[in-house]
Amino acid sequence: MVMKAILRMIWLVGGIAAAEMGIGGKAVLPAAEPQGLEAEEDTFSLDEERMYRAFLSEDNRVCLAYTADGGASWEETTVSGVVSGNGRAFVSFADEDTGYVLYCADPGAGQMEKVLYVTEDGGRTFSVQEDLSSVIAGYPTDLLYVPDGTGYVTVTYHGTDEYLYRFDERNGWSSVDVEIPVEDYSYVNGIGIEKDGRGLVLDLEAVTAEGSVFGVFTSPDGLNWTQKSGQ
Repeated sequence: MVMKAILRMIWLVGGIAAAEMGIGGKAVLPAAEPQGLEAEEDTFSLDEERMYRAFLSEDNRVCLAYTADGGASWEETTVSGVVSGNGRAFVSFADEDTGYVLYCADPGAGQMEKVLYVTEDGGRTFSVQEDLSSVIAGYPTDLLYVPDGTGYVTVTYHGTDEYLYRFDERNGWSSVDVEIPVEDYSYVNGIGIEKDGRGLVLDLEAVTAEGSVFGVFTSPDGLNWTQKSGQ
């Protein structure tokens, strides 16, 4: 079975430096997958057996497909009722029971609706956790929750300086700043975030007048970020 393959980019304009494999993030899932999924979907692998796919159905419902046997069989559940307009759904699981799906409406429809759903039974049922429409600015690009309940959302530029949000029970959602080793950038896009065996890994894109500069950062706690060593 082929697990997640995420491109890892160093600060190099227009260049791809390396590729890594791992568990705890986006996944290339096996061929034995659920049928009828939309092309615009998000995937997450908790381990080699438990994998998830969030998507919008043909009748515009937020749905989750999940497997607990490495893709040999799949179950599907409806996360929400009919949503307005097109959009995207992102998925992350903190453990085998607790998972989250973030629905984001089409930005062309005006203010982007962002609703976070939670399951505590492994994906069989969901309820609304929080409406993040006025909490998170920008266009979400990734979602990650870790076992202690801390959550992260990366976003792209939308007239704001935010690119990474972090949630904990004490402080709620707040924007996180990362020291960007690039001069005279116009804005920063959050590309994606994942957990590996040593901590958190964050992909960012700094946009300058000359082009895009990509970087990878690591953190043990999601608050203090450093550029990945060797880059």
